[in-house]
Amino acid sequence: MMRTLFFVLVVLFPISLQAQVDRAKVLKLDDFGDIEWSDKAARLDHFAIKLQEEPSLKGFIVVYRSRRDLPGLSSRLARQMRNYLVQARGLSEDRIIDIDGGTASYLSQELWLVPLNAAPTPRKDVYQTQFEDTDSAREFDDYSLGGVDSEIEGDSLEAFADAVRRSPGARAYVIVYPLYYVQLWESVDTETNKTTKRERQIYQDTTRETNRLIGGIKKILISEYKLSPSRVTVVNGGYRRWRAVELWILPRGEHPPIATPNSFPKSRRR
Repeated sequence: MMRTLFFVLVVLFPISLQAQVDRAKVLKLDDFGDIEWSDKAARLDHFAIKLQEEPSLKGFIVVYRSRRDLPGLSSRLARQMRNYLVQARGLSEDRIIDIDGGTASYLSQELWLVPLNAAPTPRKDVYQTQFEDTDSAREFDDYSLGGVDSEIEGDSLEAFADAVRRSPGARAYVIVYPLYYVQLWESVDTETNKTTKRERQIYQDTTRETNRLIGGIKKILISEYKLSPSRVTVVNGGYRRWRAVELWILPRGEHPPIATPNSFPKSRRR
């Protein structure tokens, strides 16, 4: 389960001489903001090498979101990095701890090398408490998806399910946006600078693919993360140029959020 930084500090910080000794060995290896995945993967590769060289250490991934970010962002980014280290770099799951650090003044993603009986040092600008309007529909997270099958789970569903559980009477409301995208190519004669050929390629999720994505998300929330079926609604929000998912927490009696498609096949145009 996704852990908060403060919980980890309480559990892993016994007051002892050994803890003080271990504490001196805690190292923040890297710290970065919103960067391209290729850059992040290179940093994670370096992190993995350090962990392989020091088998007695654990790796902590701590992500702080800014006040402008949706609450699910930090847990999703932390889980994505953890999954990469386990699945692509072969590290054991019990050596990587991913932490939602909470809300701070700016987004940061931290990679720590930590011995037993120690924990990372939290940022000093973390907001301990913040107002949350629990009477209105609130968006927990939204993100783009790659392939229909490759990212069907998403990396924010576990934290999302936990947030729904902590909201008595609320339900998980998920809007899925299937893909519809038209790409145009033109071939140009370099001597005359005139167009010689035009091509048009349509990328569109089928109804079957969309239903499989909707059913897969619903199944994970119910079967894997143990939400009651009565508390889970997953709907088709219409086409977008990029396949995407929105995760909402919907209090009892509130009107569902309005879907915002932005791509429309000709049959739907007026």
